[in-house]
Amino acid sequence: MYSNRNHPPAPGRRVLAAMLAFLLVFSGVPANAAGALIDSVTLLSDGGQPIDTITRDQRVKVRIDWTEKDAVKAGESHTVRLPDQLTVTDFTFPLKDDAGTVVGEGKVVNRVLTFTFNETATEKTNLSGHIIVEGQFHYPFSKTDRSDALAFVADGAESTHPITILKDEPLDEHLYKWASAQVQNGNEILWSVRINQNKDALKGAKVVDVVKPGHTLMASTVTVGTIDTDEYGFSASGVKPVPASDYTLTTKPDGFTLELGDITKTYLVTYRTKADVVQYEYRNDATLSADGFEPVSVYNKYRNFDGGGISIGSTPTGALRILKEGEDATPLSGASFQVTDVTGATHDVVTDASGVAILENLPVGKVGVVETGAPEGHVLDKTPHEATVDRDATVGITVTNDTIRGKVVILKVDAETGEPIPETEFLILDAEGTEVAEGFTDADGRYEVELPYGRYEIVETKPAPGYDAIDTRFYADVRTDGQVIELEVVNDYIYGTLDVLKTDAETDEALPGATFDILTPDGAVFQTVTTGEDGHARVTLPHGTYELVETGAPDGYVLDEVAIPVTIDEQGQVVEKTVTNRMIRGTLRLFKRDAETGEGLQGATFLVRDADGVDVGRIASDKDGVALILLPHGTYTVTEVEAPDGYVLDDTEHAFTIETDDEVVSLDIDNEAEPAPEPPAKPSEVVTETVTEKVTEKTVEKEKIVEKEKIVVRGTLTATPEPATLPGKLPKTGEEWVRLAQQAGIALAGVGLLLLLWPRKRKLFRR
Repeated sequence: MYSNRNHPPAPGRRVLAAMLAFLLVFSGVPANAAGALIDSVTLLSDGGQPIDTITRDQRVKVRIDWTEKDAVKAGESHTVRLPDQLTVTDFTFPLKDDAGTVVGEGKVVNRVLTFTFNETATEKTNLSGHIIVEGQFHYPFSKTDRSDALAFVADGAESTHPITILKDEPLDEHLYKWASAQVQNGNEILWSVRINQNKDALKGAKVVDVVKPGHTLMASTVTVGTIDTDEYGFSASGVKPVPASDYTLTTKPDGFTLELGDITKTYLVTYRTKADVVQYEYRNDATLSADGFEPVSVYNKYRNFDGGGISIGSTPTGALRILKEGEDATPLSGASFQVTDVTGATHDVVTDASGVAILENLPVGKVGVVETGAPEGHVLDKTPHEATVDRDATVGITVTNDTIRGKVVILKVDAETGEPIPETEFLILDAEGTEVAEGFTDADGRYEVELPYGRYEIVETKPAPGYDAIDTRFYADVRTDGQVIELEVVNDYIYGTLDVLKTDAETDEALPGATFDILTPDGAVFQTVTTGEDGHARVTLPHGTYELVETGAPDGYVLDEVAIPVTIDEQGQVVEKTVTNRMIRGTLRLFKRDAETGEGLQGATFLVRDADGVDVGRIASDKDGVALILLPHGTYTVTEVEAPDGYVLDDTEHAFTIETDDEVVSLDIDNEAEPAPEPPAKPSEVVTETVTEKVTEKTVEKEKIVEKEKIVVRGTLTATPEPATLPGKLPKTGEEWVRLAQQAGIALAGVGLLLLLWPRKRKLFRR
């Protein structure tokens, strides 16, 4: 079964027994022949603080303090058996006095610490000292807190002390790594990296692992597999190798880059490093990144569990207390310091949750304090600090860290032209979603703000006038002091379409040829458009307000001078405007008059035709001689088709044009009256002529000659009948009453002639 043997304790669950040392006092332990005595054994956290609560796989330090008032002998030894629950590597180390002289040897074998003095130590009196041994607990997994007792046996005397092992918590992690142990003659270290324990869907997942100085990557030992873990990081099925074709691995002596692509499973990567030099600890750093995912970094140290730290002689000691604060006096945990005591020995300490690190048993005298690692989000203080340690006293110093600050610069530009966009509003939120800044881009399209260490979300809350809003959220991570993060944010300008439809006001028929000006608010012509055969004119317009003004009407139509407002305020918007025109109309006014008197004549009928010869109307003159007709724009002809009574028809074709609205075209047409009939003949002169004609009569018996007279009427016969009464009308050729009058006149003339001839006829007959 695989399990995480080096998982850190859950947040807030590590308990530090402040100033209450885990003391095992062996007052009843018998001294050896030289009278040496072990005073106490103390369990310390990895940071050097006394503890009585641990996690199941916690690293700890064991401190053994002893004193001997009398002189010791060469070869004198003392032993401390460490608890079985603690794993300690076998090792040997020298025992040195405060001057650096070797006075003995320490050795750990199978959890038994033995330290033996040499001849140099026999020259010392009033001896005291301490030994520190590092180890690690390995308790089994448990979902509940447990209690246990640790047994220490010092110089044959056993003492126990209860501890609490905190329960395991479900894991909430994306990246974790640990070192297992040295292998192969002790010069190789086995490392493990667990990726995506939470099994989130990560796109473009990439792990960068950095091997720190002192050891190098053994590239051929890198393995990549998937592992099906439960919420505590355990797996019953083991690791399944991943084919090399499913990932990209790039190695170099100081680390590797592993590109996994899109993942949803948990991965386990193992590899070895080779120790190039012997040193106290070997460190590795790893970072996991993915698209849209805040990078996660972890580090791990493999330590040689060694020991040391012995003071021999009567050197007095004291303690140093370091307080780490932020700019606002907030205590800061996680600050690392290196303390150099009066002997030149160095001590590393880390501030706890209260911002405090305490270093005890320092030789009296001046100490130097240098910060080696700043708390997260703060600037490393490189200033050397000094303090003076007094005997049996605690001296304190306070070190303040400045917060890391960076600058976020937002550059707002047009997506098409790349030109800067002012007046865009942005809101900046911290990792908790709290608003920390808000502002607008300036004339150069820039909005910049100084922010303290952290991750920020940047939201565009109001686009510049004329630009489309965007929903994309941007992120910025301020990680180093003075860092400048530039974000270029592009916006699309808003464009819409104006669709103008020109129609006849009466028929709704689409009208081509209408011209419009599109005016900006200052009255400038932005563009001129003309309707096509379908009556439409379409144009793309940028965001803004406009006026649509007709500047040229379709042929034959009245110009519509009303300005129509148009607004484009949405991307892709289509604004439809229908503009109607009424056709130009004018009036034809005919005046029919007598050619001689100029008086109007009623009853004349006219036919009006258009340019194609199509009849468009008939009109007749009224009592005033006027005829009117309303006509649309165009060219026409008018012809008289019926004259007033008594007048001669004028069939002349008159052309005219209606060009402007409400125009009146006037035509005066004269008519000639019909000619009067010829007057009757004057009374006749009857002239008698004698004409001799021979008339031959044939009878059966005899032939007879008859002489006759021929009457010739010379002159003119005049008949004057009563004329018919026709008010307002002159006689007209062919009318009935004229014909009757003529017949009557002829009859009267005949009667007169007979009366003149009658006496002569009688005389002729008598002859």
